[in-house]
Amino acid sequence: MATSIWNEFTNYQEIAYITISCYNGNADNWAFIASPLAENTAPTTVDNLITETAYDLYQFNPSDTLGEWQNYKAHTDDFNLVNGRGYLYANENEVNIIFKGAFNEDETKEMNLVYDTDNERKCWNLIGNPFPCNAYLDREYYVLKEDGSGINPEAVPVSTPIPPCTGVFVKAESEGETAVFTRAVP
Repeated sequence: MATSIWNEFTNYQEIAYITISCYNGNADNWAFIASPLAENTAPTTVDNLITETAYDLYQFNPSDTLGEWQNYKAHTDDFNLVNGRGYLYANENEVNIIFKGAFNEDETKEMNLVYDTDNERKCWNLIGNPFPCNAYLDREYYVLKEDGSGINPEAVPVSTPIPPCTGVFVKAESEGETAVFTRAVP
């Protein structure tokens, strides 16, 4: 009786990854990243995210009193990657950021959006594909320019899938609004 060669693999572990280009000349080549892992994840447990080469990792918290970016290097004790949230990242070298572990296996993921009637800037939310595969968002979204120098002012249509491990910017238009990700059918 023939034995499947797949029986030889006992420590098989699924991974999801995103490739980040290195700094671009004098300007940082930023990327929006997102964790596909079901549980909150410490940045130090993600392969190649926290490196010996120069890097930056920020989370955007529009509900913060200043609505500012929060740097991981200053908040290592309470900074976790949350499924469905996006993060801003740059590295001196090109890196493959690799997520390993229990992936989000839901078909959809709903994200609450921050909305502030008194401050339009606080209506923007950085969210991220919560799955280890392509996903669709129920609204237009915004991405970084190809050179990573800022946000592209043209909205991306709803019909465009968001790659795994990728974050996007969306704007809330009303109180209590949510954004819904749907896993792409393979």
